[in-house]
Amino acid sequence: MSTPTVSVVIPTYNRANLVSQAIESALAQTHPPHEVIVVDDGSTDDTVTVGAKYGPVVRYLRQTNSGPSVARNLGVDAATGDWIALLDSDDLWLPTKLEKQLRLLRQFPDAAACYCDFQYVDLEGRLLEEHSGFREPRSRDATFCQLLDGCPIPTPTLVIRRDCLAGGLRFEPDIRYGQDWDLFARLADRYSFIAVPEPLVLIRKHASNITNGVPDELTRDVLKVIDRVFTLDSAKPYKRRKSQAIAQYATSAAVGCLRQRDCGRARGWAMKALWHSPTQITAWKCLIRAILRMPPNLNTTNTHCSL
Repeated sequence: MSTPTVSVVIPTYNRANLVSQAIESALAQTHPPHEVIVVDDGSTDDTVTVGAKYGPVVRYLRQTNSGPSVARNLGVDAATGDWIALLDSDDLWLPTKLEKQLRLLRQFPDAAACYCDFQYVDLEGRLLEEHSGFREPRSRDATFCQLLDGCPIPTPTLVIRRDCLAGGLRFEPDIRYGQDWDLFARLADRYSFIAVPEPLVLIRKHASNITNGVPDELTRDVLKVIDRVFTLDSAKPYKRRKSQAIAQYATSAAVGCLRQRDCGRARGWAMKALWHSPTQITAWKCLIRAILRMPPNLNTTNTHCSL
């Protein structure tokens, strides 16, 4: 049996200080990648010099600034490996990530993708939170059901069989927030996923993370993803869950607007949440605080997908 080859795709924008660490974590794998493709989304910093210093194993591609979906798609289109492994430019892999995922994929040859557990860390590598909820193997239905309510699978954890992306399965360019959820749901509609129940990825939380401080734009994109997910064939038995998913994300937007002291937008999002789920307690709290212009004091988690 031939050794499977892996193409690593790393989109980046103005992260010259971080992308080199992501590249080095890919090159340090015990199962070495066939290639590392860095897609520069029109950076204005020194990213171009970073991409050039690693030699031929790292392919540096550059595009005009078009967003992460277009950058990832350019990398996927350029990939030549049997498998495509996605890595964000501010995150890191532990050295055995690819080896352990490919080993499990050999045991489940029908699987189209493999993900793994992960840890949240800060820029200095200090542990903030460890996720340990994934189990293997997963049926196609079980994975798809997880993806009805959000995206529990962070992009840097995933390895995808390249031939499963044939026929136009790509990240949606018009979706900036939640494009990973959208693509993974469409993959899970057709194929099974499996998981390595071990944290093999370090996801770094920092001030320039893409989802910081944009509750309106993020939630509008997420609501667009929900509409798309619930049109898939596998979603037909679960139509009633759509309203709950909309309410969940509209409530998260209301909480975010309250924290920004924007009571008008908070009121609008809370009312949208209550239209879809009148029993959403947090949405009622948001609405009351927004109407009375009270300071935010909500014990809630802003749930959204990982980018």
